[in-house]
Amino acid sequence: MTDWTTTSNVDLVSALRGFGYDTPFALAQEVVRRGRGMVDALRAVVRDPSAWEPRKAPENMLPVHALLLLGAMADPRALPDILWATRTHDMAQYTSDSMPEVLAVFGPSAMPDLSALAWDPTAPAYARTAALRAMYLVACDHPSRRDEVVTALTDILRGCTEPDDDLALYTACILEDVATAEAIAAIADAVARDLLYGEFDGVADAIVEGSGWQWSTFERDPMQHFGPGGTLDHLRERQRRIADARLLAEATARPTATRAAPKVGRNDACPCGSGKKYKKCCGAAPAATASTTVVRRP
Repeated sequence: MTDWTTTSNVDLVSALRGFGYDTPFALAQEVVRRGRGMVDALRAVVRDPSAWEPRKAPENMLPVHALLLLGAMADPRALPDILWATRTHDMAQYTSDSMPEVLAVFGPSAMPDLSALAWDPTAPAYARTAALRAMYLVACDHPSRRDEVVTALTDILRGCTEPDDDLALYTACILEDVATAEAIAAIADAVARDLLYGEFDGVADAIVEGSGWQWSTFERDPMQHFGPGGTLDHLRERQRRIADARLLAEATARPTATRAAPKVGRNDACPCGSGKKYKKCCGAAPAATASTTVVRRP
């Protein structure tokens, strides 16, 4: 087994190029562990035109792996490179399945750039959809951004006019995950305008409002590509924040019971002034009537 900790940065990139789909998880972990130095090396790979030239496996996976690893490191300097690659290179399933998660790790700070890409009519539909999905994922963690995301999604869907438009289809899929009243109405409107494929007939009626904003639809961490389960550190942290936010919301919404007077113990003097114990006076259980069944605990 190779000891990647003794390998130079240049040789780590060469190893990524040579392994392709079968890149060892330990190699990917070492790249992420090194941080800043490897960020610069991976950014250079992404911006290198020769890395994107048509190649056979395993070399064809190098730029995709570079993007995934940059997402795992979440260094803000890499965001422009990731956005550029998302916009200019159709990486098939990696654009739709992996780039949203990669972009979302940058959190709310990425929202202006994601919004700009999502609204850009000159960008390819696959790139705009990746940006929309990333916005959805950011909003899963940050409820304050949800209205902004829903507005962007519904406005873009309402702006689509061509039947079977890929952008309309993909946007409707995200709105189905959002599951708010506004999202459901936007899908119903698109169906009425014959913009969506036949499988969306009746979808709006089947959506349960309030079931959205869940990461479960996108459970992939950028590192999961390199090994079973990946590191899942990002996902676990997101789930923890979501759970904490939910508990805080429940605690805030739950009414707090307040006692007007101190609790009187059963053996305390009755507050009515009778001189009897509370349990023998005002605290005594009412007598059972004929229609009342008294269940005594053993």
